[in-house]
Amino acid sequence: MDKKEINKDFIFDRIVEVEQRLSQIKQLKNTKLEDFLKDDIRRDALKYRLLSLIEGLVSLCNHIISRTEVSPPSTYADCFRKLSGLGISSDTLVEKIVKMIQFRNILAHQYWVIDDEKIYEIAQIDHSFVNEFLKDIKQLLVK
Repeated sequence: MDKKEINKDFIFDRIVEVEQRLSQIKQLKNTKLEDFLKDDIRRDALKYRLLSLIEGLVSLCNHIISRTEVSPPSTYADCFRKLSGLGISSDTLVEKIVKMIQFRNILAHQYWVIDDEKIYEIAQIDHSFVNEFLKDIKQLLVK
């Protein structure tokens, strides 16, 4: 897999950022839907945290793929699928992240059509698959 060496400090920093975003999302989601919908600041903060979480994952993926002999990905989703193809993470995990990527595209480019109840629902899901993905990435640091 070594085209160029993976920058372990870069990977570690992105992992820390993603873990921080997960923690922040956990704090922000602990409210009732009615209260969430009334709180502009909480809604905006949650959107930003979700977006930056996904951006951190994308940054990890792009860095790793750029260090391989694999052709450059054409989309963010393609980047994660290439990780799966390299055996770095499972297809199941990658497809969950791909769903997040699709949400990221709406959040970043069509934020005015985002239903705040949908944001709340997304925040409420179990994000443990992100931790599983990070565990897969951490395995690269010990190789």
